[in-house]
Amino acid sequence: MAIRDSEYFIYNGVRSDAYGILNVNMDGGLQAEPFASSRSIREQRIKGNDRPYFMGIDREPLDFTVSFAFQDSWDNERIGEVAKWLLSPRYYAPMIFAGDMDRIFYCLCVDSPELIHNCLREGYIQLRFRCADAFTYTPVYEEIVDLSNNSIDGTTYTFNNLGHEVCKPEVSIYKITNGDVSIANLSDGNAEMKLLGLLDRETVTIDCDNRTVTSDISLTNRYGSLRGDYLALPVHHNHLRIKGKCVVKFKYQLKRIQ
Repeated sequence: MAIRDSEYFIYNGVRSDAYGILNVNMDGGLQAEPFASSRSIREQRIKGNDRPYFMGIDREPLDFTVSFAFQDSWDNERIGEVAKWLLSPRYYAPMIFAGDMDRIFYCLCVDSPELIHNCLREGYIQLRFRCADAFTYTPVYEEIVDLSNNSIDGTTYTFNNLGHEVCKPEVSIYKITNGDVSIANLSDGNAEMKLLGLLDRETVTIDCDNRTVTSDISLTNRYGSLRGDYLALPVHHNHLRIKGKCVVKFKYQLKRIQ
């Protein structure tokens, strides 16, 4: 995870060294940090059967502890600024460690932060952060596929899910000429998402994670135009057959279990 060996971190868009504080390790020797989120088995016991029925796996949100030290002695103003920075978010904010800038934790400070010092305004602060879920995330990626001259048989485009979980992207479709657009995943049983009756130069955005459909034409509801289901792209290669003249933009973050 590259937490302990990172000199600084970025939380809610602000670098820790902007406040004159650095990420530190207070324990000597080997460093322990979470390898992945905690997991537990969900099961059902039936009288007379010694083996419980397996119902699935529950994954707890990631949590971890951070310690950072002040490079110089602090004053009340600086302590107040640090407290406001770390404790003001009302929802999960992104945290990135310098050792791995491509891994994002969406987290909040929880429990009781501790200021440990020597009574000379020198010391360090210890905090525990809890994530929104069991995963870390990549930065936001965008891929644009220009199918302005798409053939009637469609075009096959390969989407590579290099994460560890199913990817549910945001898909924006800019339609060229009136008509339908469909995206079928040839690598997943031809699972298809299809939009009917789009207008020339209309842009429709489908958020496959939150299951929303919006059009840039005012007072236009496109939920009734959707056929099939929202895209859910499994890990590895997804060969997508796209039909209809359009420009498609995939916007997404990949999930990682570690």
